[in-house]
Amino acid sequence: MSTRGVSRVAGQWFTDAGELLAAGVALGDAPSRAKARLAKGITEEWALIRHLSALAVSHRLAFPVVARAGERPDFIVQTGTHETGLEVTQAVDASYSRFLSVAARAGLLHVPDAVDFLSLPNASAMSTHDMEMLAARLKEHLPATRWPRQEDRPEAALRDWLALICDAISRKIERYTRTPLTIDRCDLLIYDNTGRTVDLKRGIEMLGASLPAAQSFQRIYVLSEAVLLELDAAKPHTSPLTHPVPIELLV
Repeated sequence: MSTRGVSRVAGQWFTDAGELLAAGVALGDAPSRAKARLAKGITEEWALIRHLSALAVSHRLAFPVVARAGERPDFIVQTGTHETGLEVTQAVDASYSRFLSVAARAGLLHVPDAVDFLSLPNASAMSTHDMEMLAARLKEHLPATRWPRQEDRPEAALRDWLALICDAISRKIERYTRTPLTIDRCDLLIYDNTGRTVDLKRGIEMLGASLPAAQSFQRIYVLSEAVLLELDAAKPHTSPLTHPVPIELLV
C-alpha cells in the first residue's frame, strides 16, 4: 500500500449512516485512472467510504465506527471492541493503468480495454519503453478504427468482467497465502475498474459459483457501479450503495 496524504476518512469516528454518506459526498466521484495511479490511497479511501456506507444503510454496520490505515491489511475497521481488517484492491492490474497513461501521452485515441491489453504476452511485466512502442504501433495501424466496445458484446463483456474480478481475488488470496495478514479476521474489497457494463445480477450469481477458496478472507465484496456486491458462495446477494441518494436494492 502506498503512503497516503492527508486523510479525510481514515482515523475519523462516524456515529451514524448520515455522517458516512456526507463523507462520501465530500470525497466526490470515483477517482480518474490517472489520479488513482498517482495516489493509490485516494482510490482506497473512496472505496472504503462507499463500502461502509452500503453496510450502514443495509443496517449491517454497528456504530460508532472508525477505519484506521494499515499496511497488511489496508484498513482496520473498529466497531466498539470488535476489529476487522479490510484489504482494498482494484480489479484491473496496475500495468493497464500505466499503459493508459502512456497511451494518453502518445495521443492514442483508440485504446484497447483491460482484457485485450492483459491478453498480450508479458503485459503485466511490460516496461514503459515497450508500452510506448505498443502505443506507437497502435496509433500507426488504427488511426481511424474504433476499438471494439464491450457494450457491443454483452456476453463477452460479462465473461471478461467475471475473469477480471476472479483474477483480482486470486491474486490477493495467493499473496496472503505466502505472506499472512497481521489480523485474524479480514475482508476483501475489490473496486471494479473494469469499465464493463454488465448485468450485475447475473454477474454476482456467476461470481458466487466461480468464487475461489478464500481462506485468507472472511467475506469478499465487489464495489461495482452504484452497488456493493457481497460474495457468498452459498448465497450470493447484494447490498445497496448510497451516493448521494439511495438506489434500489438488487435482488
